[in-house]
Amino acid sequence: MNNEFEQAKELLEQAAEEEYARAARHELDAEHARAEIAYARTHDDVNEDALKLLKNTVEDSERQAREHQLKAMNLKKAVRKLA
Repeated sequence: MNNEFEQAKELLEQAAEEEYARAARHELDAEHARAEIAYARTHDDVNEDALKLLKNTVEDSERQAREHQLKAMNLKKAVRKLA
């Protein structure tokens, strides 16, 4: 029973780390889109539709990052409750 309990804790910890990694990927996507926006603004022939898509990408990536961070925090909380 104790071994199963430890395995469950390890699986929760692993799932939390995977969620943090997913959040980091989305944060990186948002940062990349921000850089694309900044670069596009240095040119006179800026495509406004492309800028809107990039802004949507930033918002979506930030939202997804927050969701994954929340999942990770909840998994970590579950591990602490088991301890």
